[in-house]
Amino acid sequence: MKVQIGEGEAARWWTLSARPIHGDGQRTVGWRGVISDVTESHRFEQQLRVQAEQDGLTGLANRRSLLQAAQAALAAGRKGWLMSIDLDHFKLINDTFGHTFGDEVLREVGLRLSAQTVPGDLAARLGGDEFAMLCICHGDQGPPMDRAQELIDQLSTPVHVRGKRLHVGASVGLAPLDVTVHDLESLLVNADLALYDAKRAGRGRAVVYGPALGEASRRMSQIEVALRDGLRNGQFHLHFQPKAEALTLRTIGVEALMRWNHPSLGTVSPGEFISAAERCGFINELGELALREAARAARELPNLTVAVNVSPLQLMEADFPERVRRVLAEAGVPPERLELEVTESVMLDDARGAIRRLHALREVGVRVALDDFGTGYSSLAYLRAFPFHTLKIDRSFIHSLGEQSNAHAIVDTIVHMARALGMRTVAEGVEDDIQLAAVRKMRCDEVQGYLISRPMPLDRLKAWLSGRPVQATGDNVDSRLMPWWSQSALASFLDEPIVGSESRR
Repeated sequence: MKVQIGEGEAARWWTLSARPIHGDGQRTVGWRGVISDVTESHRFEQQLRVQAEQDGLTGLANRRSLLQAAQAALAAGRKGWLMSIDLDHFKLINDTFGHTFGDEVLREVGLRLSAQTVPGDLAARLGGDEFAMLCICHGDQGPPMDRAQELIDQLSTPVHVRGKRLHVGASVGLAPLDVTVHDLESLLVNADLALYDAKRAGRGRAVVYGPALGEASRRMSQIEVALRDGLRNGQFHLHFQPKAEALTLRTIGVEALMRWNHPSLGTVSPGEFISAAERCGFINELGELALREAARAARELPNLTVAVNVSPLQLMEADFPERVRRVLAEAGVPPERLELEVTESVMLDDARGAIRRLHALREVGVRVALDDFGTGYSSLAYLRAFPFHTLKIDRSFIHSLGEQSNAHAIVDTIVHMARALGMRTVAEGVEDDIQLAAVRKMRCDEVQGYLISRPMPLDRLKAWLSGRPVQATGDNVDSRLMPWWSQSALASFLDEPIVGSESRR
């Protein structure tokens, strides 16, 4: 047997073993035994137990402990929630200040999560900047979304490390422990699906898992499997949406938009297949296809600039500027006829590398536009470091022009700033005369949207440009729309009729 003598750091552990001494007639006349000091081995065993159950950096439970607790809760039929928590843009902190600095940030995150636990909770670090919290319902606890928002608020409060003030932030996915969850793997997948949806919806928010997310996951798996064959069999093609001068409505360019019609999946939204291509490693092949087709279209559209979207993963490739040069040379198109549209997210993971490659693209001679300006992580420092040719004002501001005065102020500010920096502006998503009049008054240079035209294939575009009557000129595909959202949710999100309705122009 093991016996503890003393308390705290002064405690010692002893083992006692003994056997009886028998006299005549097997009568016990005494005991012979050994007492051993096993303090060091006991402490070593305790240390191993702690290492097996706790995260060494933050002191929170580790993945193994969380999985055991979640499995026990499921087996016992307990009700509660699993929160999957991911820090927003933590990689940028590691890349900028180093991993030792990042570790200190993670320790602070661990302390904040611990402070948010109540009896029945288990906070854990799963690895890297991934955390989780298992919340077992006890008595009168607040709604899970309220608790998730409290976590986000706490993790969004600036972190002070070595005299630096940093904003971290977090996204949360919630999966319920209830009768619909039959195993641990399903619980983990559900929480991760909700977390993924929270991050793609804009980060810094919480999403509760629902059956629609499961349907989306199954569809995404089908899309990922179908991508390779789709590229091999020529199922991808470009549609082109005109861009016009704001004052004259004269067409001066087009934006090339990738489309995919699959034999069994039907029309697949760019919001689906582009993210799938990025995950599966096909984005460079898909982007190369878009570049080549856009360059060929530019050859057939004299005097028009053809814009094509570039994924941040494409821009991360060191030889991307040379690829663009080669595509232009093969198509026999002057570089100034091609415009590459990038989003602000290209600056997040490797700002210096992105700016270096953007400058290399300018040396090639192509135009570069900053797409969806105002919705991401805009920085005047980036605009100074790389003078874009064009700023595309996000459609969310254009749609709000007639309703929100601050949207008018934002658009007006962007136009004035762009003009001061020598950049042109494009108002995206112009769909009625009121929006057109507003952006004209603010002296925006170009407009793009359904008021001018829907996207259309190249042959119909050429007929449209020549003034000939065109049947079924455009498509109904909108890359903003996520197919697993409900129609009512879409209407609320976009603050406009659903794509394809009769009220759309």
